[in-house]
Amino acid sequence: MLKKSVNLPLEMKTLAKDKKGYCLSEVYINNNTKMLWECKKGHIWEARPREIKRGIWCPTCGSNKLTIEEMQRVAHAKHGECLSRVYINTDTKLRWKCENQHIWEAIPYLVTKKGRWCPYCAKN
Repeated sequence: MLKKSVNLPLEMKTLAKDKKGYCLSEVYINNNTKMLWECKKGHIWEARPREIKRGIWCPTCGSNKLTIEEMQRVAHAKHGECLSRVYINTDTKLRWKCENQHIWEAIPYLVTKKGRWCPYCAKN
């Protein structure tokens, strides 16, 4: 039979409250069993208690640290343009244009973290 701790769900709810969010789960099994969470913006996801204790919080909000202005600066540094007007997160494609007028879509992660740029120019 699995042991349940009475205090740990309260600890999880307190950790969530400190981040202005909620622990939606009522049962704590162990540090590795996922629980349901909600951030202050209403994003809902599953995470292990150990991740929350380490300070990891909403994956949607957490990946939204960059801005469209930063994407435009990155493109400008590569002598190009970011044609998109809205930045959602590092996994949502944006439209880019290089100095040779090629237009393509790529996720910000590949451009900012992996250093990739125009796939057409890269082939030549």
